[in-house]
Amino acid sequence: MNSETSIREGIYKWDAVRRFVRWLNATPHPLLAIEISTDRVAGIRFGRTGTHLSFDVEPLPKGAIVPSAIEANIANPSAVKAAVASVCQSLGAKEEDAALLVPDPVIRVFVQHFDEFPRSAEEAIPMLRWKLKKSVPFEVEETLLSYMRQVSLLEDQKPTLLARVSGTSLTTAIVREGVLAGYRCTELPVHTDALTPQLLLEEIYPLAAYYQDTWQEGIQGVRVAGLGGRLPDFVQPLEEEFKCPIRSLLGAAMADGSLRAEARPLAENELDGLVGWMLHRN
Repeated sequence: MNSETSIREGIYKWDAVRRFVRWLNATPHPLLAIEISTDRVAGIRFGRTGTHLSFDVEPLPKGAIVPSAIEANIANPSAVKAAVASVCQSLGAKEEDAALLVPDPVIRVFVQHFDEFPRSAEEAIPMLRWKLKKSVPFEVEETLLSYMRQVSLLEDQKPTLLARVSGTSLTTAIVREGVLAGYRCTELPVHTDALTPQLLLEEIYPLAAYYQDTWQEGIQGVRVAGLGGRLPDFVQPLEEEFKCPIRSLLGAAMADGSLRAEARPLAENELDGLVGWMLHRN
């Protein structure tokens, strides 16, 4: 390790520097956010101080949204358009910027490791397209590509597995010391209502096994989102497998005080996508 690397790593240990870097890498945060999922359209409006003023939810008919990275996602345009229009009207949306949150299967997420990474997007984007060319199921040159240098995602220092169920999709991520160490998005053979603990274990096990083999350590915490009132049925089987506490992602955040009071109505309505955006926004 040369002196330049040592100095850089030493600087990044300072909280003020890490906060400044997160600010530099932050994505734009408009005052309006719309989330489209398989069964609903939800929206939230923020105030200038960062707190939310109001939110609204409109249900979608079954099959209106079919999340896919390679096929058309909107199967019922009129229903989706009506739901989005209703939410926007409720939130007083006019001609303004808005954040759009889409179902996890619509995108592809990759964790890449670099000894050095270009500072400018003009240099970074071509290099990323080249690295991902054989990893995506579509023409990478025609892909809308974005990237971010990793920043803290959770305060926990222990390796934590996050599992989010939404409709028939499952997103699994592993965070270690605030850094994303693994990510996997899969299609479930059944809807959330018919999901069993054994099937969930089978779907999340590959990523957990990959992490354990790569990092030579086990998962020490599991946070689950999207199961709602069915979570208690999954706790014991998951705890027996991972030998660690299993908790609701939103419930844990509410219990330890890390979820601000104004976000609690969102959590109580299981709007985890909007809660995540609100936390990221702050």
